[in-house]
Amino acid sequence: MPVGLAKFIVEGGVCQFTGYSAARVLGATTKTTLWGTVFTSTTGNYNTHNGLMLYGGAAAVSYSTFLHGYQGIRNLNGDFTVEYSIFQDCGVGVLTDGGSFDINNSVFNQNRGFGISADNMTLPCLLTSNEIKYTTLTNGIGVFFDGSLTSSLYAENNYIHDNIVGMQIKNTQLKGICNSVKNNQTNGIEINQGATLDFSGSPTLKPSNAIQNNDISLKLSVAKNLFLADGYNSLTPIQSGVQKAVRGTIKKTCPNPSAINAIYNEWNTNGNFSTNDYALTTVAGQSGCATAIPVTINDPNPIAFVSCSYTQPLVAAPENPLYDCNNCETIYTSNFNGDKLNEAGITALQQTTETGGGSDAQAVSLFNEMLMYNLPTPDDKEKYILNYSYSKMGTALGAAFKNNELSITDNTPALSDEVQQMMDVLNKHLAEAISNGDILDRFYYSLDKVNVYRLAGRRDLAFPILDDMFNWTTASDELDYLNYKNCITHLEQDLIDSIITAEEYMDASLICGQQSSGLRVLSSTIVKQDKSLMAISSTYAAQNITVSPNPATDRLNIYYTQEQPLTIVIKEVTGREIHRSVLNSHSSLDCSQFAKGIYTLQLFDKENIRVYKSKVLLK
Repeated sequence: MPVGLAKFIVEGGVCQFTGYSAARVLGATTKTTLWGTVFTSTTGNYNTHNGLMLYGGAAAVSYSTFLHGYQGIRNLNGDFTVEYSIFQDCGVGVLTDGGSFDINNSVFNQNRGFGISADNMTLPCLLTSNEIKYTTLTNGIGVFFDGSLTSSLYAENNYIHDNIVGMQIKNTQLKGICNSVKNNQTNGIEINQGATLDFSGSPTLKPSNAIQNNDISLKLSVAKNLFLADGYNSLTPIQSGVQKAVRGTIKKTCPNPSAINAIYNEWNTNGNFSTNDYALTTVAGQSGCATAIPVTINDPNPIAFVSCSYTQPLVAAPENPLYDCNNCETIYTSNFNGDKLNEAGITALQQTTETGGGSDAQAVSLFNEMLMYNLPTPDDKEKYILNYSYSKMGTALGAAFKNNELSITDNTPALSDEVQQMMDVLNKHLAEAISNGDILDRFYYSLDKVNVYRLAGRRDLAFPILDDMFNWTTASDELDYLNYKNCITHLEQDLIDSIITAEEYMDASLICGQQSSGLRVLSSTIVKQDKSLMAISSTYAAQNITVSPNPATDRLNIYYTQEQPLTIVIKEVTGREIHRSVLNSHSSLDCSQFAKGIYTLQLFDKENIRVYKSKVLLK
């Protein structure tokens, strides 16, 4: 569909696609409406068509079906809703890069890699009353969500079952109520790389999530926070008593990591709770932890799980520190004059639209006051409240942008008050991390700053932070994630500056994704768009060809292990060849004469058999 189109509406009918074709809605302001429409292949079998592709415009999809494609819907930076729809036998049901979504009352069945895959998210998203099941690849994930401090995934009443992994959350917050995540082969929910899980309750609500009959219920890998108090959740794995209700690593400061308050949850089929139900440690080599130190989870009142009923209040006085902190310090600010710390947190939280309040921007300001107040030596309850409030402050900032209380234009040339207030809190945390020599805290707070600048449209302020992070980030997992975010952020700016098109961005983002567990699966497993790559000889498949850096500026370095020369061919996106030469096992190619953009790089052996192909971004 052309860029200038105001509306694209399809009501009823069947749209059939050949391999790699799609309905492309190119206009960033085009409003797309689908109702009662079927998107499928021409053969009735999987043929890697690309379904509906949205390039920034808003979309509403209702009562529609997406079958047999590489993706059902792919979205770039747009806000879209999906309701009462079916996604079946696709590589990915819904694939979104940025923007926000509200997906409800839909079924994702037998998709190959992901039911839903969301990357680079900076805004809150909703997932309500969906069934997501039977991803078919050996590393299939029901829901993958890679976000930021200001994004969040609010999931309610979803049934996510019989995948390899139920949900994988990275670098953002998952808030869950009344979900069933069951019978997934490995992990029910993975909380990775600075992510937070909030399954905690309040005086008026028991979340009551059923994370049951998975091999591991909650698998943490460098998680930021785990909020379970007053949750009334079931975390019962297939096999009780073997430390699989909660397992992994969480960001805690040594030598005395604070315990996790997890009162009122179910852990096993026996109705009790002990150290046999979990195995949680700090991150070895980080945050003052020379070795991994056990982290204690406390639940003095384990419960027998009762299925969720939406408005059920707590059956006892709340034990969540946010609602139960008689010994909390009092704070004195312009809006809090002698309020206890937890009372200030509740006041700020009640302003958020998440809890039915009227102003996320006002909530940001209130959270700023309490988080900038200097408590002398916070105890474990106060640390819980501060961590919880920091997480909710980020979500409130994202919601303020999503609900148009704030906009990118509010942050040019100067930052808005709310964004600056978030930065003040981040700078305070960063100063503490640097003072304490805590590289892990420094990494994730720095990344939070980058993502807030991305949200505010100020990537010019994010780039120096990313450059600095490369000077001191050494851990392999964090370095991989940094490379990915750096690549994506540069691509986003190039898209804004019209150096690349939206289609070129979508292609190039898969290059960045080679170091992302989500997109790596998409690019190397689900879709083999160039079938000749399958014919690479075993000799060259094993020689570890690498091309770096990518993106590049003036030079490309090509390494491979064999001594035989290879021919390099570089083509523009149009297919026109612009360079051909012969390489040795370690060569450096001068790219300064090439224009900025995306190119295809190919390597051929002496028999003219192609042994390598990739996209390269030149900046």
